[in-house]
Amino acid sequence: MKILNYVDGSVYTQNILKIIGDYKQNDIFLIHIVPQGCHSDRENTDYSLTLDLDSRNKLLEKLVNIDAQRSKIYNERAHIILEHAAEHLKTHFEIKAETILERGDFSDILSHHAQDKDLLIVGKQREGEAGRNVTSYLETIIRSAQKPILAVSDYYTPFKQAVFAFDGSVRNQRALDFLEKHHFATLTDIHILVVDNHSSDIIAQAEDAQRRLNEQNYQTVLTFKEGRVAPTIEDYIVYTKSDLLIAGAYGHSQVRHFFVGSTTDRLLKAVKTSILLF
Repeated sequence: MKILNYVDGSVYTQNILKIIGDYKQNDIFLIHIVPQGCHSDRENTDYSLTLDLDSRNKLLEKLVNIDAQRSKIYNERAHIILEHAAEHLKTHFEIKAETILERGDFSDILSHHAQDKDLLIVGKQREGEAGRNVTSYLETIIRSAQKPILAVSDYYTPFKQAVFAFDGSVRNQRALDFLEKHHFATLTDIHILVVDNHSSDIIAQAEDAQRRLNEQNYQTVLTFKEGRVAPTIEDYIVYTKSDLLIAGAYGHSQVRHFFVGSTTDRLLKAVKTSILLF
């Protein structure tokens, strides 16, 4: 399985490397993206009313030099992050990873490199963005990459038990296909959780999902709950002390996002575990 991992030197990167070690896969790609905007805003600054021509030219020359120095620092830092991550995987897990350094738009570059990969692993937030809107960052990746995405939390625990939020959707079927084909080495137990839907169709689909997972030697529990979707899933993860949430994510239409996206947003914000999204 080909796995693309975004590393930025943060605590999320440390946890991503541990998960890669748990996964025991060798087709590993590490990518770091130096974002646009890592330069001064001189292009948007008007000095014409405050400086004469000679002073303005001298100042602009200094700003160009500062930009060049700043760009060099960002690139050197990026190389160090990738080198350290690759060395860590080689030393601790005997995994040889390919490194990729890019500069530009984060979501466009990430989705481009994810096209031929089976799984994309990212932190729930990027370095320096603590407290910012986690859902806008991840939603951009989910919508652009269109690949299974493991959003890693800021604390590490091996994935031994997962909650599979099941609603019979196409994305749930993709999750089942993925779990049949690819195994986390440490994951043994999966709770299939159906919330606020006890129709005969969903019951049959959930039972079929349980059968398929049992055939892959997962230990499964099928549970039906009443209540609002997001809070019920949150409570069930805590109750079962699970390490991972498996769920469908945003649809690709604004209509679907109106009905489904709000649940995804809440789960991304509230669930403390890592989340495997489809």
